[in-house]
Amino acid sequence: MNGIFTMSLRDDLIAAKALIDTPEKMELVAERSGECSPVMQAVYDTTLPATDGFSTKRFTELWWAVVHGSEPPVSSLYDCFRPHADIMALFDRAIKA
Repeated sequence: MNGIFTMSLRDDLIAAKALIDTPEKMELVAERSGECSPVMQAVYDTTLPATDGFSTKRFTELWWAVVHGSEPPVSSLYDCFRPHADIMALFDRAIKA
């Protein structure tokens, strides 16, 4: 994946990770999401800039980066069942890529 993503995508991954960077934050985001996917909600929230609304393209790029950074790759992250440290590792791999 090296070289595929722009610096802006890396910044967005860092921003999404920051929304759930503690177990407490992750729990709050999970509650707000209405589902069991705080990672998806954090990625969604990061793609909602006040100036131009939701970006499907950016959401897809961010989601792809996080999901395909997992071992093995997964098609969906119902991540409230995953340990917080594992979720942070997913973001770290995506940010590093």
